[in-house]
Amino acid sequence: MKTGMQLKKPYGKAIFSRVRNARYLGWEDAFDVEFADGLCFLEPHATIRKANRISTKAVPVSVEVDDDLGSHFRVTYDNGQVAEVSWAFIRELPPRIQPRRRTPRRLLCSVGLLLILVHGWCLSARAQVNSDSNGSDGAFDLTANTVLNMADNPNVVYHYTSVNISKGVTVSVNPNANNMPVVC
Repeated sequence: MKTGMQLKKPYGKAIFSRVRNARYLGWEDAFDVEFADGLCFLEPHATIRKANRISTKAVPVSVEVDDDLGSHFRVTYDNGQVAEVSWAFIRELPPRIQPRRRTPRRLLCSVGLLLILVHGWCLSARAQVNSDSNGSDGAFDLTANTVLNMADNPNVVYHYTSVNISKGVTVSVNPNANNMPVVC
């Protein structure tokens, strides 16, 4: 007989009732769980196995109800595994997984526009850096594509007074034998 009434409550909404009796029904492959308020549930063995990570080949040997609190029952299996099943697992529906919130398209467009503006501002800004250079190599002003040959400078340290690279100019570096980084 099917009923339209949902006896299991939403997650976190059930009212506690002591577990009075629990038994395994082999022909149903399910547990019959009776509560003190008179409700009975037939819980599939597969859900208890999955929740407690019990082997699919394990066979229940004993079912014991916690007499002190009545808050759970324990299932012992032939392979030594044990499943503890709380009253809430039987009487409540599993929690719903909340769908991830999608970032609104308007926010993504605003962030993208902001990144473009910041990038453009950074390209147009001229940064000054104090590198403690002694200036012995003079000014480094490039107006055409240039290749720096590190074999000519084994220390790979250049002491420029300033570095100015015109827009569209490419600076390439040929490494030295030790493949050292370039320090200007």
